Amino acid sequence: MSSSAAEEEDSCVDTSGNAFAMIILLCGSVFSLVSIVNNSILFINLLRSTRTYNSHLLYILILAFFDLIVSLCYVPVIVVDYLKDQLQLVLLAKFWWSYFNYLLSVTHVAMSASCFILVFVSIERYMLTVRSAYLNFARRNRSFLCILAIVGALLMKAPIALELELKLEKQCIGTVSEYVVDLSNRCASLWYGTIYRFWIRNIVTVFTPFILIIHINLRIVSAIKSQVYLERICSMQKASKHKVRFSSTP
Repeated sequence: MSSSAAEEEDSCVDTSGNAFAMIILLCGSVFSLVSIVNNSILFINLLRSTRTYNSHLLYILILAFFDLIVSLCYVPVIVVDYLKDQLQLVLLAKFWWSYFNYLLSVTHVAMSASCFILVFVSIERYMLTVRSAYLNFARRNRSFLCILAIVGALLMKAPIALELELKLEKQCIGTVSEYVVDLSNRCASLWYGTIYRFWIRNIVTVFTPFILIIHINLRIVSAIKSQVYLERICSMQKASKHKVRFSSTP
């Protein structure tokens, strides 16, 4: 019985961290710290500027804010999860269990909102390039588009906080493996787990923004090439007319 209990206790203790994971976490922590500093400076400066709210800088302000949120959540969500397992700190594990699903949801909401805003930025840039008649409309409604991006991100990613739950491992009570993270029962349903969580969420937050951004930027490049080509044609025509006038002058 003692050997069986010892085996169960060993199965609850996982300190098999590898050097590669530690390097990834260290690099991620450094990058998140740099991002926190840079985005904080950018966010504060843009927040104080009166030009921000009536120009394209509004998009940069919102993007800096969401990038700051993602960077701030990296350490408590990712690094603390790794440290609690490696150091076998039960108190740290209980602290992580109390907030991880909420911060993970906030992180996903911030990333999705940033992605939606980048789509709106690309659309406005395309309108500016082709001198669209709807450009002024897009400029006047930047605030509304930012709110729309945030609402869309909340609808798609906020429920993540309710999709994860802690399940008790009775043989690991009193250790950092006392609870394991698992999907809640709602994720097992067809309408929520398959249609909404997998298909709708991935299409709306991953595939559609990715395809739109690529397509719009390709259209921008094509429009710029056409403009450069037309400018060359016009300059060549002007040069040829100038030569004709010069040669016809007695």
